[in-house]
Amino acid sequence: MTPIGNARFPLPRRPLLSFLLASSAVMLCQSAFAQATASGGQTVEITTQQATCGGKICFQAYDEGSLLYSEAGTPVDVTVQQSWVDGPFYVGAQARDGGTIRFDGGGTFRVGSDAYGLWAGDPFHQVAAGTITANDLTFDLGAGSWGVGVNYGSTITLDGTTTMTAHGGATIGIEAYSGTITLNGPIQANGSWLPFALAHGAGNIVFNGGGTVSATGGTWVVFSLDGGRISMKNMAVRADTATNVGTDLLRSDWDRGTFSITDSTFEGTNTGGAINAFHASGNRNSTSLTLDNSQIKLNSAGTGIAVEGAHATVTLTRGSAITAFASNKGGLLAHITDRPAPGEILSPGILTLGAQDSTLSGNVQVEASGEAGANEFDLRLNGSALWRGNVMVGSGSRASVAIAGTSRWIGSASNATTVVLSSATALWAIPGGGNSTVTGTVRNAGKIAFQAGGPTTLTVRNFVNDGGTIQVNINAAGQNDFIHATGTATINGGTVSVIPATGTYTIGQTYKILTANGGITGQFSKVVDNAPFVDLGLSQNANNIYLKVTRNDTTFASVATNESQHAVADSVETLASGNALYQAVAKAPNVASARQAFSTLSGDVHASARSVLVQDSGLIRDAVLNRLYSADLDAIIPAAMLPGPTAYAGNMPAAAPAPFGSATPAALSGLWAQGFGSWGHLGGGGRDARIDHDTGGFLIGFDTLVQGSFLQDWRLGALAGYSHSSFDVDARAASGTADNYHVGLYAGRQWNALALRLGATYTWHDIDSDRAVALPGFADRLTTSYDAGTAQLFGELGYRIDTQAFRLEPFINAAYLNLHTDGFRETGGDAALTGRGDTSNLGFTTLGLRVATSFDLTEGTSATLQATLGWRHAFGDIRPTAALALANGSAFTASGTPIARDAVVVDTGISVALSHAASLGVSYSGQFGEKAIDQSVRGNFVWKF
Repeated sequence: MTPIGNARFPLPRRPLLSFLLASSAVMLCQSAFAQATASGGQTVEITTQQATCGGKICFQAYDEGSLLYSEAGTPVDVTVQQSWVDGPFYVGAQARDGGTIRFDGGGTFRVGSDAYGLWAGDPFHQVAAGTITANDLTFDLGAGSWGVGVNYGSTITLDGTTTMTAHGGATIGIEAYSGTITLNGPIQANGSWLPFALAHGAGNIVFNGGGTVSATGGTWVVFSLDGGRISMKNMAVRADTATNVGTDLLRSDWDRGTFSITDSTFEGTNTGGAINAFHASGNRNSTSLTLDNSQIKLNSAGTGIAVEGAHATVTLTRGSAITAFASNKGGLLAHITDRPAPGEILSPGILTLGAQDSTLSGNVQVEASGEAGANEFDLRLNGSALWRGNVMVGSGSRASVAIAGTSRWIGSASNATTVVLSSATALWAIPGGGNSTVTGTVRNAGKIAFQAGGPTTLTVRNFVNDGGTIQVNINAAGQNDFIHATGTATINGGTVSVIPATGTYTIGQTYKILTANGGITGQFSKVVDNAPFVDLGLSQNANNIYLKVTRNDTTFASVATNESQHAVADSVETLASGNALYQAVAKAPNVASARQAFSTLSGDVHASARSVLVQDSGLIRDAVLNRLYSADLDAIIPAAMLPGPTAYAGNMPAAAPAPFGSATPAALSGLWAQGFGSWGHLGGGGRDARIDHDTGGFLIGFDTLVQGSFLQDWRLGALAGYSHSSFDVDARAASGTADNYHVGLYAGRQWNALALRLGATYTWHDIDSDRAVALPGFADRLTTSYDAGTAQLFGELGYRIDTQAFRLEPFINAAYLNLHTDGFRETGGDAALTGRGDTSNLGFTTLGLRVATSFDLTEGTSATLQATLGWRHAFGDIRPTAALALANGSAFTASGTPIARDAVVVDTGISVALSHAASLGVSYSGQFGEKAIDQSVRGNFVWKF
């Protein structure tokens, strides 16, 4: 083993010659030449761990020599000191003239300013190719240094993870003049670059292993071509820079070059100036960018594709996307300017979007022609591509858009040269409210759709419709979207699709949709619209095509879907054709709009309000029955044990199982009060509009246990109260309120375990309603007030079962309800309704079980828990109706939203005896049926004497 000092070792040509350094040795590279050299077809194996290169080269292989740094687990650690300005070539490792260098154990190269880490070939002299391979290398790069580079057909292959960090400006990570640099493992790069990767002429840089590249600070280019090729896959690139000269994520200068990017993402922000996704400048030949399932997004002002004096082709496939910063904040998708001198351009700039949902976002600006001639731009949308943006072309320049497959362009044109839609599923959607111009021919085999917000005019030189569709918007003011051909129009069949704008159109109105100064040849095949009650017909002369609106024979009721819609549709049909309401319905833009109009006009809120009154009647019944139930409990149970009013009173057995214990004398009379609030909804979905409702109010009652008459042991009582209800039907823009005044009588009797409870109540209702009718071209506000009354009779049988811990009571109750509403007349316009008085009769039965138990809170204070579970069934006039009529129209019947026919009833509460005479309780109850929920909370107070 011979140590290698500071001298250069010329090696004789022998099959194998190895120089071995102990792994702990340090190589100090201070001589004028390489400190470890392999040449003459020989092999040198190095095992030193550290090398500091103050001279030119630390490791060098040339003349078919091989230098191996291969000891397992021993990483290299090389420091390359700063080069002299314009002085010698300083490099960590160089392979040239057939030489080979291998670093199998990984390691670190620390590179000073103006120096190189690895170089295959020679940056200053023409030499034959060399080869370097390495695993898991880390490069710490000083300002103005290089990481790895090749020329003269050399190759560098980096396996494992390659890490590069730039510790200053003007640093290049990877550079290929000619030859290939391949990274098979992931790259991890960070710093300020000039650029990070640069490929010249025949240079080729390949990123096979993915990874991340971060560009910061003063970076002005991340990946750059001067000719050459850079390809990558599975890369994540992000630039966060602050340079006033601008930052390019991808740049191509001066000569033919190619970017090929697969399954990668780019994102860029420059706080100091503009940022560009792809910048082609001064190319004598074609440069290209291909994105395959890759995305580029700009987060600050700049340009997606900037072409200056160059020819560039950009192709997007497999869902790729370029998203420029918002155009109103200084961003462009593409900017074409400064055409090169004649003879230096091969063809116009081309931007192609391929299949599988590739997207572009941003505007395209082609500057006016200059001394060298017109600037040119060609955008091709293929497959299922999408472009959102406008094209703006300066005087004398050219820009063409071709749309194929199922591709879509959403944007406007300003002086575009040609627009061609070549497939039936291709779409050009022109934003409303602005005008577009095409100086040449527009050829349509797909669909040109003017968007809402117009009217909009498309001005072209010549218009050719090859079986395509033209979608135009029309409005009641006689305005419409319009195509103006200053030359000729050739119509080879196709469709005119009509979309009526808000306010629709007037029956009998005529619209001019196309004019051709040089004449029209051919005609459209058909007109398509969704208006159910009008026909739209086409007519034309030598230079114009017209669209006319007429009433057809379709009846209003033929599109209705339920009884109420059908009934009001028939009523509207009886109005005079000049009636404003009739006109509003007749010009409904589509069937859905007509059906909504019928539902809104039906006034079914007046019927649905009856369901709310019926539903709220249960609050009064429950209060009475709960009061009587509590009065029938044993005197030892606290008076406020139930959700309803409670009192110590009633006929009680001499004894009961614990916890009820022995009976105590009952109080003869009780005064009670209850406050309540409820909320819920009925219906929703299908034929019935959902009605939301809520009620709040109070009841006060008095009862006494009769002694010494034929009513012996009957408890008799009376109640009175007030509540306020409100209801809303959002789908009908309708609402209302009711003030409710309640009175009632009740009675109860206990025969040992059997209890009978009876009641009769009446409620007066003062009802106010308000609804809005809003149809295209018609609006009305309608209000009314009327009275109603609810009478109900009800009774319940319960049978008490006492256990050691609980009192159970199975029960069944029944109720009869009669609701009468007075007639009314709405105030408003043509949509105002007159309602006839009407009566509903309903019955209810409830089968259920009550459970109660009491316990001591403190000495002398007890509480009672109670729960009820039951099933309620309703019958009779479940679905409410209202007999109505339009002014000057026939009478009709509207059906409202019904209550639930069957519902689960739950009730639970707690009450506390405040003293021997007073108690306080709170409870919750709910009813849950199909498309119907009603819930309430109650607070109760009782005073017994």
